Amino acid sequence: MEKTYRVSMVGDAAVGKTSLIASLMGNEVNGEYKETVGAAFHSYSDTYEGKNVTIQLWDTAGQERYRSLGQMYYRSTIAVILVYDITNSASFDNLSTWLQSFRDVTGPRSLAFVVANKTDLEPEDPSIFARGQQFAKDNGFLFFKTSAKTGENVKMMFNTILEVVAQTNAPSIVTSNLNPSEKSSAGCC
Repeated sequence: MEKTYRVSMVGDAAVGKTSLIASLMGNEVNGEYKETVGAAFHSYSDTYEGKNVTIQLWDTAGQERYRSLGQMYYRSTIAVILVYDITNSASFDNLSTWLQSFRDVTGPRSLAFVVANKTDLEPEDPSIFARGQQFAKDNGFLFFKTSAKTGENVKMMFNTILEVVAQTNAPSIVTSNLNPSEKSSAGCC
């Protein structure tokens, strides 16, 4: 039986959320910024303990004008990936706001992961990795360093997230196992 879980990716505009997914899917990441409007949806599947597991990745817009829309994509989400850009310290500073916005909808028990992206570039602040690791540690989250452009740690990160989500034993978002040819005996029609 396949399990499917919804995972939201959040963070400021241009931190590389869409590029991380593109890198995972084997697409070239050229560094050109193209804003996400609302949210985009992608699926990633792998096998965990002999079972097929799929995570539905919801790539949410980071622009201020779309932030209120993001909350409608958080419903039924088991985890959030908090992405920041190591060349933009403000994107790290905003992680707490993104986390709170997510938890306002999902509650405090949802899983979260912190991703320092763009490791192929020089960090704006030499302490940006240590700050990210400390934020993750203080909150009990896993921390990853990635480069969507080079692919560094991208697949490993998504595989780890898939495994952690699969270990939760949370209900899958796919709940219907009805065969379309089976008819319900309830009701009048």
